[in-house]
Amino acid sequence: LIQVSKNEKRDPAELERLRQVVAQLEEQRNTLAGEITVFSRQLETAEGGAELMASYVERRDELSARKIKLVEELSILGMTKECIEQARQNIMISTLEVLESRTSEILQMITAGKYSRVRFDKSTLKFEVFADQKNGWVDPEKELSKATVEQIYLTARLALTELLAEKSKPPIILDDPFDSFDSQRLDNTMKMLKQLAADRQILLLTSDDRFDRYADHTIQLQQI
Repeated sequence: LIQVSKNEKRDPAELERLRQVVAQLEEQRNTLAGEITVFSRQLETAEGGAELMASYVERRDELSARKIKLVEELSILGMTKECIEQARQNIMISTLEVLESRTSEILQMITAGKYSRVRFDKSTLKFEVFADQKNGWVDPEKELSKATVEQIYLTARLALTELLAEKSKPPIILDDPFDSFDSQRLDNTMKMLKQLAADRQILLLTSDDRFDRYADHTIQLQQI
């Protein structure tokens, strides 16, 4: 377990700056060491040479101490960065497992079982779906229709909303999201939304009267 103070929490840019400082200090130290060697011969007989020599030695030792401190700080920051990255990866993996599970459940309902599973890339969050007819994973953007892709994005958004909201049930507002759906897709989607509406409010804004038969309540807005 590494405990890091607020002053020790730096971003990658800060780490790179510290590395550059260490390199500069090393270069200065080497330069001073060379100067000391040259001046040590010249100052043996010069008045006050001993004091000047001591000043160079003191400065060299000070730079060496600063270098050691910065190297230690770099090491601590490097280990801290690794710990934070590992913790982030662990959280991401557990979160994606929940998101994949819930997205797959909703997708199966909305596609009547045609697509039953979703998986997300842990680095890019790009997702694939399992097509039962092809018995394999497919890239929705490349291999599926626009309407199917919209269904998948809808399920992912709904699952993510549930995940972020946790135990609360915020209302869901959909603004004419099903323009490309045929009657069967629309029916499957609305049945799924009816199930979700059992414990939350879902508002659908649309000018299409196809949705009227699914709604518990309708509000007609007069054109101004």
